[in-house]
Amino acid sequence: MGITVETANGMSADEMMGKIIKGFTIRALLQNSGLIRQDGTLTVACLELFGKNPQRWLPGITIKGVCMPGTSIASTTFLDKLDSPDTNGNLLHQYEQIMAFFTRNLHRRQTEEEFNSIGSLEIPYSSLSELTVNALIHRSLTRQSPIRVFIFDDRVEIHSPGTLPGGLSVDEIKQGTSLPRNMLLFNNAIFLLPYTGIGSGIVRALQDDDHIEFLNDEGRQEFIVTLKRNNSDTTGSNSQEGNSVREAPKSVRVALISNSQREKSNSQNIKSNSLSNSQQSESNSQELSTKEREVIAFCSVPRTSREILEHLNIGYQTKNIKRYITDLVNRGLLLMSNPSNPKDKKQKYRKA
Repeated sequence: MGITVETANGMSADEMMGKIIKGFTIRALLQNSGLIRQDGTLTVACLELFGKNPQRWLPGITIKGVCMPGTSIASTTFLDKLDSPDTNGNLLHQYEQIMAFFTRNLHRRQTEEEFNSIGSLEIPYSSLSELTVNALIHRSLTRQSPIRVFIFDDRVEIHSPGTLPGGLSVDEIKQGTSLPRNMLLFNNAIFLLPYTGIGSGIVRALQDDDHIEFLNDEGRQEFIVTLKRNNSDTTGSNSQEGNSVREAPKSVRVALISNSQREKSNSQNIKSNSLSNSQQSESNSQELSTKEREVIAFCSVPRTSREILEHLNIGYQTKNIKRYITDLVNRGLLLMSNPSNPKDKKQKYRKA
């Protein structure tokens, strides 16, 4: 088309479409795709795919997430939360929020001999991705309840509103049978989310992790996926350490106990500092504006300054960069991908 990136960034969607097909508009494209009705009203699929805040009209199409200690939902404390203001947005934004929630709360284990190698999540990322996409696309659109994600010490649970459609059974979906609730959403989300649309998501998830359980709960009108966490290595390590202290000679036991007490003291200091940082972070978050909160939520995955300001629909100007990015970095709410060179042209920012 002979359009440079700089030119494209300054063009409206209709202008861009007109360059591809003369006289064509985005509205005409969406109408031809069935995403906009002839009277101009948007379909549910269109809102979920392209809406900046579809929850304004579809308040039930949201997600909730809690990471809590222990193995019961009755726990009175939590370690991390996904709240509606942060998760409001289209399907891609919700997918990114859930996956970021998983990656910051699940353990990583060393899988290569190289010590500095990046560890793999204790639950395969591919399985988490497939099941998250499945929940977002196949959830009931009539039940006014959120997708719920729970991270416990021994498992992860994904609760999707609505049971399997059309009388499908758990055995059938394990074999690749798929029955979409909303065909428009199903056919078009393939261009937005990482899935193929041929019903192979559950099959691939099971190939990567065979410790997955499915429950089609008619009573609660939910489809629940449970993925087991592997904490046996940690338990075994603690057990062996305890035995080594008891079985060692007296002089060695004294040294081990002394080290243990020292580590306990260090742990308490770290915990105290962590609480102090947490309280400071909470204080900072209470002072955030709506746009600042939106920036932090958007940066659940690394973003460039241009991407951030375009997401806010404001000009790419120095004053806006300072107000909505630099100030958040200085307050410790955003992290730079290359902090040693703040002026790096490839600099990206992510949620702290």
